[in-house]
Amino acid sequence: MNTAIEQNTLLWVKQELDETLRQARQMLEAHVEQPEDPSHLRFCAGYLHQVAGTLQMVEIYGASLLAEEMEQLVLDLLEGRVTQRDEACELLMQGIIQLPDYLDRLAAGHRDIPLVLLPLLNDLRAVRGEPLLSENALFTPDLDRRLPVSVRGLQEAEAPDPAVLARQLRHRYQLGLLGWFREREPQQALADIEAVLERLRTACRTEEAQKLWWIAGGLARALRKGLLESSMASKLLLGQVDRMIKRLIDAGEDGLVHDLPEELLRNLLFYVGRAREGDDDVDLIRQTWNLDRLLPDTQEIEAARESLSGHNQSLIASVTAAVREDLAALCEQLDVRLRAESPDPEGLDRLREPLQRVADTLGMIGMGALRR
Repeated sequence: MNTAIEQNTLLWVKQELDETLRQARQMLEAHVEQPEDPSHLRFCAGYLHQVAGTLQMVEIYGASLLAEEMEQLVLDLLEGRVTQRDEACELLMQGIIQLPDYLDRLAAGHRDIPLVLLPLLNDLRAVRGEPLLSENALFTPDLDRRLPVSVRGLQEAEAPDPAVLARQLRHRYQLGLLGWFREREPQQALADIEAVLERLRTACRTEEAQKLWWIAGGLARALRKGLLESSMASKLLLGQVDRMIKRLIDAGEDGLVHDLPEELLRNLLFYVGRAREGDDDVDLIRQTWNLDRLLPDTQEIEAARESLSGHNQSLIASVTAAVREDLAALCEQLDVRLRAESPDPEGLDRLREPLQRVADTLGMIGMGALRR
Protein backbone atom coordinates (compact mmCIF):
# COMPACT_ATOMS: atom_id res chain seq x y z
CA MET A 1 0.00 0.00 0.00
CA ASN A 2 1.17 3.56 -0.69
CA THR A 3 2.70 4.96 2.50
CA ALA A 4 0.92 8.32 2.20
CA ILE A 5 -2.49 6.65 1.75
CA GLU A 6 -1.70 4.26 4.62
CA GLN A 7 -0.84 7.22 6.88
CA ASN A 8 -3.99 9.17 5.98
CA THR A 9 -6.34 6.22 6.49
CA LEU A 10 -4.69 5.37 9.81
CA LEU A 11 -5.14 8.92 11.08
CA TRP A 12 -8.81 8.59 10.16
CA VAL A 13 -9.36 5.57 12.44
CA LYS A 14 -6.59 6.09 15.03
CA GLN A 15 -8.81 7.54 17.75
CA GLU A 16 -11.26 4.66 17.44
CA LEU A 17 -8.44 2.10 17.58
CA ASP A 18 -6.90 3.70 20.67
CA GLU A 19 -10.23 3.65 22.47
CA THR A 20 -10.97 0.03 21.52
CA LEU A 21 -7.50 -1.07 22.67
CA ARG A 22 -8.04 0.79 25.94
CA GLN A 23 -11.26 -1.18 26.47
CA ALA A 24 -9.46 -4.43 25.64
CA ARG A 25 -6.80 -3.59 28.22
CA GLN A 26 -9.42 -2.88 30.87
CA MET A 27 -11.11 -6.23 30.22
CA LEU A 28 -7.78 -8.05 30.46
CA GLU A 29 -6.99 -6.30 33.75
CA ALA A 30 -10.44 -7.25 35.03
CA HIS A 31 -9.79 -10.88 34.08
CA VAL A 32 -6.51 -10.90 36.01
CA GLU A 33 -8.36 -9.64 39.10
CA GLN A 34 -11.33 -12.00 38.61
CA PRO A 35 -10.09 -15.02 36.62
CA GLU A 36 -13.20 -17.02 37.52
CA ASP A 37 -15.41 -14.70 35.41
CA PRO A 38 -15.07 -15.56 31.69
CA SER A 39 -17.09 -12.57 30.50
CA HIS A 40 -14.06 -10.27 30.69
CA LEU A 41 -12.11 -12.44 28.25
CA ARG A 42 -15.11 -12.59 25.90
CA PHE A 43 -15.29 -8.80 25.81
CA CYS A 44 -11.52 -8.59 25.36
CA ALA A 45 -11.66 -10.97 22.38
CA GLY A 46 -14.47 -8.92 20.87
CA TYR A 47 -12.52 -5.69 21.15
CA LEU A 48 -9.41 -7.27 19.63
CA HIS A 49 -11.52 -8.69 16.78
CA GLN A 50 -12.82 -5.18 16.12
CA VAL A 51 -9.26 -3.80 16.07
CA ALA A 52 -8.07 -6.51 13.68
CA GLY A 53 -11.00 -5.85 11.33
CA THR A 54 -10.37 -2.11 11.26
CA LEU A 55 -6.66 -2.61 10.56
CA GLN A 56 -7.46 -5.02 7.72
CA MET A 57 -9.88 -2.48 6.27
CA VAL A 58 -7.15 0.18 6.10
CA GLU A 59 -4.61 -2.40 4.89
CA ILE A 60 -2.16 -2.20 7.79
CA TYR A 61 -1.33 -5.87 7.75
CA GLY A 62 1.50 -6.07 10.29
CA ALA A 63 -0.59 -4.53 13.05
CA SER A 64 -3.63 -6.55 11.94
CA LEU A 65 -1.64 -9.78 12.27
CA LEU A 66 -0.68 -8.87 15.84
CA ALA A 67 -4.30 -8.14 16.75
CA GLU A 68 -5.39 -11.47 15.24
CA GLU A 69 -2.76 -13.40 17.21
CA MET A 70 -3.84 -11.70 20.43
CA GLU A 71 -7.50 -12.45 19.74
CA GLN A 72 -6.69 -16.12 19.12
CA LEU A 73 -4.76 -16.33 22.39
CA VAL A 74 -7.72 -14.88 24.28
CA LEU A 75 -10.04 -17.43 22.64
CA ASP A 76 -7.66 -20.25 23.58
CA LEU A 77 -7.65 -18.98 27.17
CA LEU A 78 -11.45 -19.09 27.15
CA GLU A 79 -11.41 -22.65 25.86
CA GLY A 80 -8.87 -23.75 28.48
CA ARG A 81 -6.26 -24.67 25.86
CA VAL A 82 -3.47 -22.60 27.45
CA THR A 83 -1.61 -24.01 30.44
CA GLN A 84 0.70 -21.02 31.06
CA ARG A 85 -2.11 -18.60 31.80
CA ASP A 86 -0.07 -16.01 33.70
CA GLU A 87 2.51 -15.81 30.91
CA ALA A 88 -0.30 -15.58 28.36
CA CYS A 89 -1.89 -12.64 30.15
CA GLU A 90 1.46 -10.85 30.40
CA LEU A 91 2.05 -11.32 26.68
CA LEU A 92 -1.44 -10.10 25.87
CA MET A 93 -0.88 -6.98 27.92
CA GLN A 94 2.47 -6.46 26.22
CA GLY A 95 0.79 -6.70 22.82
CA ILE A 96 -2.08 -4.41 23.76
CA ILE A 97 0.26 -1.71 25.00
CA GLN A 98 2.83 -2.06 22.19
CA LEU A 99 0.29 -1.92 19.37
CA PRO A 100 -0.51 1.79 19.96
CA ASP A 101 3.24 2.53 19.81
CA TYR A 102 3.47 0.70 16.49
CA LEU A 103 0.48 2.63 15.14
CA ASP A 104 2.01 5.90 16.36
CA ARG A 105 5.11 5.09 14.28
CA LEU A 106 2.96 4.56 11.20
CA ALA A 107 0.99 7.75 11.85
CA ALA A 108 4.31 9.60 11.99
CA GLY A 109 5.11 8.39 8.47
CA HIS A 110 7.04 5.18 9.04
CA ARG A 111 6.07 2.14 6.99
CA ASP A 112 4.26 -0.99 8.11
CA ILE A 113 6.96 -3.65 8.64
CA PRO A 114 5.50 -6.89 10.03
CA LEU A 115 9.03 -8.20 10.71
CA VAL A 116 9.32 -5.60 13.48
CA LEU A 117 6.61 -7.47 15.38
CA LEU A 118 8.03 -10.96 14.78
CA PRO A 119 9.46 -11.55 18.31
CA LEU A 120 6.16 -10.67 19.98
CA LEU A 121 4.14 -12.63 17.41
CA ASN A 122 6.26 -15.71 18.09
CA ASP A 123 5.92 -15.31 21.86
CA LEU A 124 2.13 -15.20 21.44
CA ARG A 125 2.22 -18.31 19.26
CA ALA A 126 4.64 -20.17 21.53
CA VAL A 127 2.42 -19.83 24.59
CA ARG A 128 -0.39 -21.37 22.51
CA GLY A 129 1.86 -24.22 21.39
CA GLU A 130 1.68 -23.10 17.74
CA PRO A 131 4.57 -23.29 15.24
CA LEU A 132 6.73 -20.18 15.18
CA LEU A 133 6.73 -17.84 12.22
CA SER A 134 9.85 -17.28 10.15
CA GLU A 135 10.80 -14.07 8.42
CA ASN A 136 9.57 -15.27 5.04
CA ALA A 137 6.19 -16.18 6.56
CA LEU A 138 5.64 -12.42 6.93
CA PHE A 139 6.87 -11.72 3.40
CA THR A 140 3.93 -11.05 1.09
CA PRO A 141 4.97 -9.91 -2.40
CA ASP A 142 2.33 -9.35 -5.06
CA LEU A 143 2.79 -12.52 -7.11
CA ASP A 144 0.39 -11.22 -9.77
CA ARG A 145 2.70 -8.37 -10.69
CA ARG A 146 3.52 -8.31 -14.41
CA LEU A 147 7.00 -8.99 -15.70
CA PRO A 148 8.90 -6.03 -17.15
CA VAL A 149 8.29 -5.62 -20.88
CA SER A 150 11.99 -6.11 -21.52
CA VAL A 151 11.83 -9.57 -19.95
CA ARG A 152 8.57 -10.59 -21.61
CA GLY A 153 9.97 -9.59 -24.98
CA LEU A 154 13.07 -11.77 -24.84
CA GLN A 155 11.57 -15.01 -26.13
CA GLU A 156 13.27 -17.05 -28.80
CA ALA A 157 11.87 -16.33 -32.27
CA GLU A 158 11.40 -20.02 -33.06
CA ALA A 159 11.46 -21.58 -29.62
CA PRO A 160 11.14 -25.36 -29.35
CA ASP A 161 8.35 -26.98 -27.41
CA PRO A 162 9.11 -26.17 -23.73
CA ALA A 163 8.43 -29.74 -22.59
CA VAL A 164 10.81 -31.17 -25.19
CA LEU A 165 13.46 -28.61 -24.30
CA ALA A 166 13.05 -29.33 -20.59
CA ARG A 167 13.63 -33.03 -21.24
CA GLN A 168 16.85 -32.18 -23.06
CA LEU A 169 18.11 -29.74 -20.43
CA ARG A 170 17.09 -31.37 -17.17
CA HIS A 171 20.17 -33.58 -16.94
CA ARG A 172 22.43 -30.52 -17.24
CA TYR A 173 20.41 -28.82 -14.50
CA GLN A 174 20.74 -31.83 -12.19
CA LEU A 175 24.49 -32.05 -12.84
CA GLY A 176 24.72 -28.37 -11.92
CA LEU A 177 22.83 -29.01 -8.69
CA LEU A 178 25.09 -31.94 -7.86
CA GLY A 179 28.26 -29.95 -8.50
CA TRP A 180 27.00 -27.06 -6.41
CA PHE A 181 25.85 -29.29 -3.53
CA ARG A 182 29.23 -31.07 -3.46
CA GLU A 183 31.18 -27.84 -4.03
CA ARG A 184 32.81 -29.16 -7.21
CA GLU A 185 33.45 -26.03 -9.26
CA PRO A 186 30.37 -24.37 -7.72
CA GLN A 187 30.64 -21.24 -9.87
CA GLN A 188 30.43 -23.28 -13.06
CA ALA A 189 27.70 -25.43 -11.60
CA LEU A 190 25.59 -22.36 -10.80
CA ALA A 191 26.30 -20.95 -14.26
CA ASP A 192 24.90 -24.17 -15.77
CA ILE A 193 21.78 -23.93 -13.58
CA GLU A 194 21.31 -20.30 -14.59
CA ALA A 195 21.76 -21.10 -18.31
CA VAL A 196 19.14 -23.88 -18.21
CA LEU A 197 16.62 -21.60 -16.49
CA GLU A 198 17.25 -18.83 -19.01
CA ARG A 199 16.63 -21.21 -21.92
CA LEU A 200 13.37 -22.38 -20.36
CA ARG A 201 12.24 -18.81 -19.78
CA THR A 202 12.78 -17.82 -23.40
CA ALA A 203 11.05 -20.98 -24.64
CA CYS A 204 7.86 -20.61 -22.56
CA ARG A 205 4.95 -18.51 -23.78
CA THR A 206 2.94 -17.95 -20.59
CA GLU A 207 3.99 -15.18 -18.27
CA GLU A 208 3.47 -17.42 -15.22
CA ALA A 209 6.07 -19.91 -16.44
CA GLN A 210 8.48 -17.15 -17.50
CA LYS A 211 8.13 -15.65 -14.04
CA LEU A 212 9.17 -18.89 -12.33
CA TRP A 213 12.27 -19.42 -14.47
CA TRP A 214 13.27 -15.74 -14.33
CA ILE A 215 13.13 -15.51 -10.53
CA ALA A 216 14.84 -18.89 -10.05
CA GLY A 217 17.52 -17.86 -12.52
CA GLY A 218 17.99 -14.63 -10.57
CA LEU A 219 18.60 -16.63 -7.41
CA ALA A 220 21.21 -18.80 -9.17
CA ARG A 221 22.84 -15.66 -10.55
CA ALA A 222 22.98 -13.96 -7.15
CA LEU A 223 24.60 -17.08 -5.67
CA ARG A 224 27.09 -17.36 -8.54
CA LYS A 225 28.11 -13.70 -8.24
CA GLY A 226 28.57 -13.91 -4.48
CA LEU A 227 25.71 -11.52 -3.76
CA LEU A 228 24.11 -14.17 -1.54
CA GLU A 229 25.69 -16.88 0.55
CA SER A 230 24.79 -20.48 -0.28
CA SER A 231 22.57 -22.04 2.36
CA MET A 232 20.47 -25.11 2.97
CA ALA A 233 17.40 -23.05 2.12
CA SER A 234 18.74 -21.88 -1.26
CA LYS A 235 19.77 -25.44 -2.13
CA LEU A 236 16.35 -26.71 -1.17
CA LEU A 237 14.65 -24.09 -3.33
CA LEU A 238 16.66 -24.81 -6.47
CA GLY A 239 16.04 -28.50 -5.82
CA GLN A 240 12.30 -27.74 -5.83
CA VAL A 241 12.75 -25.91 -9.12
CA ASP A 242 14.06 -29.20 -10.55
CA ARG A 243 10.69 -30.73 -9.70
CA MET A 244 9.03 -27.92 -11.65
CA ILE A 245 11.17 -28.86 -14.64
CA LYS A 246 9.94 -32.45 -14.22
CA ARG A 247 6.34 -31.20 -14.13
CA LEU A 248 6.93 -29.25 -17.34
CA ILE A 249 8.22 -32.44 -18.99
CA ASP A 250 5.26 -34.52 -17.82
CA ALA A 251 2.38 -32.05 -18.14
CA GLY A 252 3.58 -29.42 -20.60
CA GLU A 253 3.51 -25.69 -20.03
CA ASP A 254 -0.25 -25.58 -19.45
CA GLY A 255 0.02 -28.28 -16.80
CA LEU A 256 2.91 -26.48 -15.13
CA VAL A 257 1.13 -23.14 -14.74
CA HIS A 258 -2.24 -24.70 -13.85
CA ASP A 259 -1.14 -25.30 -10.26
CA LEU A 260 2.11 -23.39 -9.85
CA PRO A 261 3.03 -23.38 -6.12
CA GLU A 262 2.87 -19.81 -4.86
CA GLU A 263 4.95 -20.72 -1.81
CA LEU A 264 7.88 -21.61 -4.07
CA LEU A 265 7.65 -18.28 -5.92
CA ARG A 266 7.40 -16.39 -2.64
CA ASN A 267 10.43 -18.16 -1.15
CA LEU A 268 12.50 -17.63 -4.30
CA LEU A 269 11.70 -13.92 -4.18
CA PHE A 270 12.54 -13.80 -0.47
CA TYR A 271 16.08 -15.02 -1.07
CA VAL A 272 16.58 -12.87 -4.16
CA GLY A 273 15.53 -9.96 -1.96
CA ARG A 274 18.17 -10.94 0.59
CA ALA A 275 20.90 -10.68 -2.06
CA ARG A 276 23.12 -7.63 -2.05
CA GLU A 277 22.86 -5.09 -4.83
CA GLY A 278 25.43 -5.13 -7.60
CA ASP A 279 24.00 -6.96 -10.61
CA ASP A 280 21.58 -5.37 -13.09
CA ASP A 281 19.60 -8.56 -13.74
CA VAL A 282 19.17 -9.42 -10.05
CA ASP A 283 18.41 -5.78 -9.21
CA LEU A 284 15.66 -5.73 -11.84
CA ILE A 285 13.90 -8.59 -10.04
CA ARG A 286 14.24 -6.69 -6.77
CA GLN A 287 12.76 -3.57 -8.35
CA THR A 288 9.92 -5.41 -10.07
CA TRP A 289 8.59 -6.77 -6.78
CA ASN A 290 9.71 -3.82 -4.67
CA LEU A 291 11.75 -6.19 -2.51
CA ASP A 292 13.73 -3.47 -0.78
CA ARG A 293 10.51 -2.15 0.73
CA LEU A 294 9.20 -5.59 1.64
CA LEU A 295 12.52 -6.71 3.13
CA PRO A 296 14.03 -3.79 5.07
CA ASP A 297 17.57 -4.13 6.30
CA THR A 298 18.45 -5.36 9.77
CA GLN A 299 19.30 -1.91 11.12
CA GLU A 300 15.89 -0.51 10.19
CA ILE A 301 14.11 -3.44 11.83
CA GLU A 302 16.14 -3.14 15.04
CA ALA A 303 15.59 0.62 15.22
CA ALA A 304 11.84 0.12 14.85
CA ARG A 305 11.78 -2.60 17.52
CA GLU A 306 13.67 -0.38 19.97
CA SER A 307 11.06 2.34 19.49
CA LEU A 308 8.29 -0.01 20.63
CA SER A 309 8.87 0.44 24.34
CA GLY A 310 5.23 -0.34 25.01
CA HIS A 311 5.29 2.41 27.62
CA ASN A 312 3.24 5.05 25.82
CA GLN A 313 2.20 8.15 27.70
CA SER A 314 -1.46 7.25 28.28
CA LEU A 315 -0.49 3.86 29.66
CA ILE A 316 2.23 5.28 31.91
CA ALA A 317 -0.23 7.83 33.30
CA SER A 318 -2.81 5.13 34.01
CA VAL A 319 -0.38 2.69 35.59
CA THR A 320 1.38 5.40 37.60
CA ALA A 321 -1.89 6.55 39.13
CA ALA A 322 -2.93 3.01 40.05
CA VAL A 323 0.44 2.05 41.53
CA ARG A 324 0.75 5.34 43.43
CA GLU A 325 -2.70 4.82 44.97
CA ASP A 326 -1.92 1.25 46.00
CA LEU A 327 1.48 2.18 47.43
CA ALA A 328 0.00 5.09 49.40
CA ALA A 329 -2.54 2.76 50.98
CA LEU A 330 0.18 0.24 51.79
CA CYS A 331 2.41 2.88 53.38
CA GLU A 332 -0.47 4.11 55.51
CA GLN A 333 -1.31 0.60 56.74
CA LEU A 334 2.33 -0.16 57.42
CA ASP A 335 2.80 3.11 59.32
CA VAL A 336 -0.22 2.34 61.54
CA ARG A 337 1.17 -1.09 62.39
CA LEU A 338 4.66 0.20 63.12
CA ARG A 339 3.32 2.89 65.47
CA ALA A 340 1.11 0.47 67.36
CA GLU A 341 2.20 -0.27 70.94
CA SER A 342 1.83 -3.99 70.35
CA PRO A 343 2.44 -4.63 66.63
CA ASP A 344 0.65 -7.69 65.34
CA PRO A 345 3.07 -9.63 63.08
CA GLU A 346 0.18 -11.59 61.59
CA GLY A 347 -1.37 -8.33 60.46
CA LEU A 348 1.43 -7.95 57.96
CA ASP A 349 0.03 -10.93 56.05
CA ARG A 350 -2.88 -8.73 55.03
CA LEU A 351 -0.43 -6.61 53.10
CA ARG A 352 0.48 -9.51 50.83
CA GLU A 353 -2.51 -9.14 48.51
CA PRO A 354 -2.12 -5.40 47.74
CA LEU A 355 1.65 -5.86 47.35
CA GLN A 356 1.03 -8.69 44.92
CA ARG A 357 -1.41 -6.49 43.01
CA VAL A 358 1.26 -3.82 42.57
CA ALA A 359 3.79 -6.47 41.50
CA ASP A 360 1.36 -7.93 38.97
CA THR A 361 0.64 -4.49 37.54
CA LEU A 362 4.34 -3.88 36.98
CA GLY A 363 4.81 -7.34 35.52
CA MET A 364 1.94 -6.88 33.09
CA ILE A 365 3.69 -3.93 31.45
CA GLY A 366 7.00 -5.75 31.20
CA MET A 367 8.74 -4.24 34.26
CA GLY A 368 9.89 -7.61 35.55
CA ALA A 369 12.83 -6.26 37.55
CA LEU A 370 10.61 -3.89 39.56
CA ARG A 371 8.07 -6.65 40.01
CA ARG A 372 10.64 -8.87 41.73
